[in-house]
Amino acid sequence: MNATSIAAGLLAFALASLSDPMARFTYSTSLAEQMNAAHGAPPATLFIVDDARGRGLGDPHLLDAIQALIRVFPACGSRKLKFVYAYGQDTTANFVAFSQVGDRAPKCPGTAVVSLSTVSNAVTVRSFPEA
Repeated sequence: MNATSIAAGLLAFALASLSDPMARFTYSTSLAEQMNAAHGAPPATLFIVDDARGRGLGDPHLLDAIQALIRVFPACGSRKLKFVYAYGQDTTANFVAFSQVGDRAPKCPGTAVVSLSTVSNAVTVRSFPEA
């Protein structure tokens, strides 16, 4: 292997990670547990604590939730930020909770929940104070 092929490989890896904005979002069962403890208990909102199930149910709503979060809090759109997310649902809405990890943007809340109504198609974004 020569230096040129190594450099080309590193450049391709860097460009791939920049081209996939979804790579900044990772499912978090601990965030789901925190959201259940703070904001819901059956039959209220239930955040999914199983990683594979949460991703499977939440991924179809993730892009809409990210776009809503960035519309309300533009600083959350910085590609330097990383987030964990958790998916929840009740009888009238799908919920995606986001929490920043690592360095935090000052005008992007540490934790926010986006609700996507299944009845009226309304979108609501709520932020929560830092603990």
